[in-house]
Amino acid sequence: MLQSTKRYWGEYVSADSASSLSLCQLHQLARERAALRKPSREDNSVAVDVKEELPMVTQAVSGMTSAAVHHKLPDWISSPRLVSADIADDSAPLDSLALPDVVSGNLRDMGCSTFFPVQLDVLSYLTAPSSPLPPRDVLVSAPTGCGKTLCYVVPIVTALLDCVVRQVRCVVVVPSRPLAKQVLSVFRQVTAHTRVQCGLLCGDSLVEKEATLLGNTSFPASSNVDVVIATPGRLAEHLSRGSFVSLQFLRYLVIDEADKLLSQQIYSWLPLLLLKATTTSQSEATPTSLNSPSTWLRNINERISCPSSSPSISPCISGTSFKCARQLSSPQRQGHVQKLLLSATMTQDPEALAMLKLHRPLLFSVAVPHAGRETISLAPPPSLQEFAVTCMPSLKPLVLVFLLSRELGISNHTSSSSPQQSATASRHVLCFTNSRDTAGRLKVVLEHFDLFRVAVVTSETSAGERRRALRQFAMGEVKVMVCSDSLARGMDLPVCSCVVSYESPSLYRSYLHRVGRTARAGSAGRAFSLLSSGEEVTEFRRMLRVARRPRIGEEDVPSELLAPLRGQYELALAALRDSVSCR
Repeated sequence: MLQSTKRYWGEYVSADSASSLSLCQLHQLARERAALRKPSREDNSVAVDVKEELPMVTQAVSGMTSAAVHHKLPDWISSPRLVSADIADDSAPLDSLALPDVVSGNLRDMGCSTFFPVQLDVLSYLTAPSSPLPPRDVLVSAPTGCGKTLCYVVPIVTALLDCVVRQVRCVVVVPSRPLAKQVLSVFRQVTAHTRVQCGLLCGDSLVEKEATLLGNTSFPASSNVDVVIATPGRLAEHLSRGSFVSLQFLRYLVIDEADKLLSQQIYSWLPLLLLKATTTSQSEATPTSLNSPSTWLRNINERISCPSSSPSISPCISGTSFKCARQLSSPQRQGHVQKLLLSATMTQDPEALAMLKLHRPLLFSVAVPHAGRETISLAPPPSLQEFAVTCMPSLKPLVLVFLLSRELGISNHTSSSSPQQSATASRHVLCFTNSRDTAGRLKVVLEHFDLFRVAVVTSETSAGERRRALRQFAMGEVKVMVCSDSLARGMDLPVCSCVVSYESPSLYRSYLHRVGRTARAGSAGRAFSLLSSGEEVTEFRRMLRVARRPRIGEEDVPSELLAPLRGQYELALAALRDSVSCR
């Protein structure tokens, strides 16, 4: 018998009927009602949010109470292995890790005398005695300039030292050509005086010429390199062309600047690489012919992994030299690719990380001091000084020239009373813009002042011009480099002591990578952000607030300090107008 009625989702339903409905049915009814009330293009009515009506569902079911829904990160993200950010006090000498003599010697030749905290922790884990089980995937989140490149170069080179048959055993993916060449340079320095060979796939050479690195016709089913450093577009092209002879022995996949690469899956290089590595390993693990090249290679690796049963192998391959072969060829590891992800702004997007199919992931995160406490939030290097400079939009170029003159130690435009003046003037400055056009126009204006040499590097700059500009910047021939965000990630420019953002980036991650070009490896550095009055100031402060960063220092440039530059600035604008009209 109907005793009472209650209103649910705009309809009267008996209390007995409501209590007899299951929770799933009530949820379905809520979704249907919300869908019916969803406004169309012509309908101006307000839509009903399902989340607002779902609490009524829990109230209708006896014995249940409404509760807020909280998003929960996986334990390996919410509870990472914290690493100290104090490079000065927590670094350790090279002898603290038992590395091969050739690797230690190469590191000393590079000028490395100590391991930074993040390097020490990650290398201690990756170079530990191997287990017969597949190794865990490792993620490293650390501020720029902490030495993340050596975190994967050293253990990979150590593991590949005694491999007899040359195969592609490691693929390193980076987002840009300059960064790919920088990583290749580090690999070549660490692999000096060893048999480990590295190759580059970044588009500077023809595809056919690059393909010769991946296949050796003089030796069956072998490669000319052990390590491949590639940009995503060119890697996908080689994978689709079938340039890789075999990925059966691929054991390491390194994704440097992982957040950027995983957010730009336009080339689908990751599914192609993982699919080829998996299918190749499965198909070649059980060959049909005993005389096939894959069988021959597998037998060679099995003999190396069991030296006692292979008396014919050279005596020089003995002792600890078999550790690598056992690690690379053990049955438990066959077909398994260990993934190493590194970034200063590591993503926590579950959908992006799910594409990698991480195996028991382990996250190393640097704990940066923040407002008197440790935090693992995104933060710049502790030795960086940050300033915001507010000015009128029409005065931005004048303020930029003033700052550059002061930072470069040009006394004509330096105010000795400035509270922010550095004790020792910076020798090189990076100036970031948001577009290629702005970078080109700014170069014309700055060159007209004839105070310092200026170079421009953007995504449109050719490989030769980029290489020449970076070389001149490193040698001191060019004092100011105007660039887009193509140089904001991963580039190691030790001579850069100051970074200026002529235009503020829209994302905090972009800002973090920009300012990370200075204050690297514990050295001092300064960063200035030029902000126009009004909306740009508000957006910049909002960006820092969302990132839970305290407000940075502010500096004002008095108009009387800009007066000596105004006449030259008018001539520079006239030269810019002539340049644009001619173009």
